[in-house]
Amino acid sequence: MMEDDLTGVLGGHVAPPIWDLVDFTYHPEYHDARLVILCKGQMFAIDMDPKYFSDCPEQKEKYLFWIQVVDEGEVDGFVEEDFWDWAVAPLMPILEALPPSPGLETIHDFLFANCTQYKLCAGPSGPVATLDEQASSYSSSFRVSLSERECAPFNVFSPSALKIFKGDKPLSFPWGHPEMVLLPDGTIAHLRLVHRGHLTLRDQLEAFRKINESVGSDTLVQRMHGLLKSENGDVHGLLLSHIDCKYHGIHGAAHYEDASMRPKWAKQILQSVERLHAAGVIWGYADPGNVLVDRNNDAWIIGCGNGYTKGWTSKGLAGTKEGDWHAVEKILGFQYVDDREFYFERRSTTLDSLPGIFGQPSTKL
Repeated sequence: MMEDDLTGVLGGHVAPPIWDLVDFTYHPEYHDARLVILCKGQMFAIDMDPKYFSDCPEQKEKYLFWIQVVDEGEVDGFVEEDFWDWAVAPLMPILEALPPSPGLETIHDFLFANCTQYKLCAGPSGPVATLDEQASSYSSSFRVSLSERECAPFNVFSPSALKIFKGDKPLSFPWGHPEMVLLPDGTIAHLRLVHRGHLTLRDQLEAFRKINESVGSDTLVQRMHGLLKSENGDVHGLLLSHIDCKYHGIHGAAHYEDASMRPKWAKQILQSVERLHAAGVIWGYADPGNVLVDRNNDAWIIGCGNGYTKGWTSKGLAGTKEGDWHAVEKILGFQYVDDREFYFERRSTTLDSLPGIFGQPSTKL
């Protein structure tokens, strides 16, 4: 596909989009896809399939190009977000004509919003959005089934009982869905929605159970307030402690903050991982993005469970303490990427007092 073929769709966007991505799924073998968006308090689903473009080989080729982009992550400078823009473009006149909305008030309003479903089909001069009047009733993919035993260690909150914490952006959610909610007692909580097919959810719940029961409150690690659960038994998400971030990731903090903060962060990370291990918890998803620096310049660990992050822990060490320590060394090396000699010298003189950590000289990363 030539770049000129796409500039007409993507080249004119200057203002921020008026819609938020809620969900995107596709089948890598059959190449069908579904995009769900939220605009002015209303949900829209856009279904796509190669057969919908069978009357126009050129448009079918464009659609399959976008599927290739999703498969590979980037092709010719185009990324998945460009595909979303392309798919939503035929729906823009409808979205722009929607009346203003006061916004969503509760998580129930988001999870069970009315959803209008469209098919993206070949048109005379480009894709067109066609109302799918034969579509079955829309069902959110943010739901899983858990047993009563699995839910028992946690508080349970109803979607209608949780108000969306709007801040200064009542109509826009940076990640496509509400991230923060108010618990009934006024506590701000971070909402992590769970998806059908969430393979590591049970491992994460077990990690949070151990953290809540066995890790002291002075340890800088994210905790769990409870489960978001409907009356029908569906679990929609985890309600986690809110960390008032100054930086989303240790890499940003290391870049902008004074270097004198780095030994403090390193010590906090090491201490938190040791305490997690003592409680039988594996960090698992250890990478720089899962170390948050708050407004007090303290480094918090998030993302506990038995998984692993590619590039930071080898698959063979996933779910092990050794895998965590391999990742920690890489994280601290990444933190000191512009001053590695300082880091390795500093580690040997300042951090060796922490038992069991870095007992042997390390190869430079």
